[in-house]
Amino acid sequence: MNALLNYYFFVQEVVFLGIYFLFIFTGSGKCGFIIKSIGKCILYGAWGTGMAAILFVPNALYILQSPRLTAHTYLYDLYGTSQWFLYVIKGIILPGEAMSGQSSIFNQDFQSVGCYLPMVGISCFYAYTRARKDWLTRIIVFLLAISFMPIVSMVFTLFSEHNMRWWYMLVLMLALSSAIAMDQKIRIDGGAFLHLAISAVFYLLVRYMPWTENYFIVFNERRLFIYTAVSIVGILTTIVYSAKGKLTSRSFLVGVCVFSAVTMALTLHVYRTKSIGSDHQKDIQIGEQLKEIDGQYRYNTPNNMYALPGEGSASSSFSSTISQGSREFDDLFDFYQGNHSMFKGQIPGLSQLLGLKWLILPGVQDNSVQSVTVENETWSIIERGACPIGYAVDNYIT
Repeated sequence: MNALLNYYFFVQEVVFLGIYFLFIFTGSGKCGFIIKSIGKCILYGAWGTGMAAILFVPNALYILQSPRLTAHTYLYDLYGTSQWFLYVIKGIILPGEAMSGQSSIFNQDFQSVGCYLPMVGISCFYAYTRARKDWLTRIIVFLLAISFMPIVSMVFTLFSEHNMRWWYMLVLMLALSSAIAMDQKIRIDGGAFLHLAISAVFYLLVRYMPWTENYFIVFNERRLFIYTAVSIVGILTTIVYSAKGKLTSRSFLVGVCVFSAVTMALTLHVYRTKSIGSDHQKDIQIGEQLKEIDGQYRYNTPNNMYALPGEGSASSSFSSTISQGSREFDDLFDFYQGNHSMFKGQIPGLSQLLGLKWLILPGVQDNSVQSVTVENETWSIIERGACPIGYAVDNYIT
């Protein structure tokens, strides 16, 4: 399914499954069995891909033309910087933050660095790895180790870019080990106190020790304190319930759900009030009010915030998985800019040719055909000459 709907995660899942089966098979200790099992996996994988070739091959050809595959790998990425080291630790012990506005280490980062388990943190999976030396322990240790080495973790993106979105598979392994630890009554005290100590030390170092002279890597002290407090309160709750013998499967599930709701509410609050920004919120509210005036024409705007929320189609230009067909079109005008396609209004006559008839302008205009109002400010829709090109495509496949 992901091969058709989300190739980016499809590639990461294939790589992970290779690692997953490798650790399971190597645990048997029998060389013949290992070779035979790996051979079967390769055969079945090739067989399944061949069966789906009529659908899979076009997607593979599309993927090879994606701008996500234009990045380069350097020896510099062999080990992360000390700042990256702290960032990975933060992603493990503290709840995830809004990527566009973070409290510490990096002000903004879109690599999805977060695998904190609500309430229990590292306590349960640490206890499991101490008590069980099986394939699950080995794969968790391996995945955690490569998290600190960008050039190795880039294998999940086929070395096209450094991104930690494969961590959701690490989260699955951590959750599995935590659930088993709870089910088998493995003592988690040691892991709980370890999480508590790391959280406290991390907060004190990052909060009070400058990164360089007169420069701190804390961008929102209050938010950093709140996320650290949530992490510490969660682990203290785990310690107290465990000491009293009340950490049953039911209380464990309820506690995890409660802390998940708390961390999700915090992140939503940041996204809505701090991270996105008032200008983006206003753009989204404008876009929600834009109506499809005539299905044969589009709005002439490069702003995705106008184009996606409402009914009207537009010439919006940002997409990290933009169609190669659009890039070939842009190349006709000698335009190339990363994850953006060309704004059609910058070429005289092109917007008219492509049916971009409706122009969005601030303020009240005498010749407007429609207007929208947000926070007592008005935007007017102006009609311009344009060629009808049929019904606009207003559905996006990601």
